[in-house]
Amino acid sequence: MSSLVKQHNMNYGKIICKAELVDCIYMTAEFIKYLKTNYPEEYKLGIYEVGRYAWILQNIQQLNIKITAKGKLNIWIYNN
Repeated sequence: MSSLVKQHNMNYGKIICKAELVDCIYMTAEFIKYLKTNYPEEYKLGIYEVGRYAWILQNIQQLNIKITAKGKLNIWIYNN
């Protein structure tokens, strides 16, 4: 586990923000190299391998109140 993750309470099992998904990039060796060079902290926190996809988010807004939710490995809409 990255030392960056160990320094913070990651709020597992909670919705902590909302964001707009604006792109999905197929990871190539070139993209991974660019990310590792220009965004080293981001690189440390992810699983970047050729053949995977990277979501590009905008308008990320932290929630004041964290919402308990069962995580899902997909795009999904929270229904209260």
